[in-house]
Amino acid sequence: MQNGHALSSHATIGHEKTDASTLMRRDTHTARPLEGDYILSFTGITWNVLRSTGELSATSIASGVRDRKTALARIRTLTEDAGADGWEADGGDLFRQITRFRR
Repeated sequence: MQNGHALSSHATIGHEKTDASTLMRRDTHTARPLEGDYILSFTGITWNVLRSTGELSATSIASGVRDRKTALARIRTLTEDAGADGWEADGGDLFRQITRFRR
């Protein structure tokens, strides 16, 4: 409750009430994932899982994963256990957030 009013998970857009879960979420991008974050990258044939070690470098955690879903599941487990975020390479110098567990 805030100011005597219950908080709602609904947003008013125009004159319509919309459930907050139906609103479109914007992608989050970064040029440099933080140290300890996990990175999913595609080689053109297989997927690699990397862990950021800081300034533009990373250590390989898993390489040659053939299925994207398997690689995503691995990233999700690792980021949740480590309290870190997961990123996917989205172009040459940009990463798109795919999991968020930073504490």
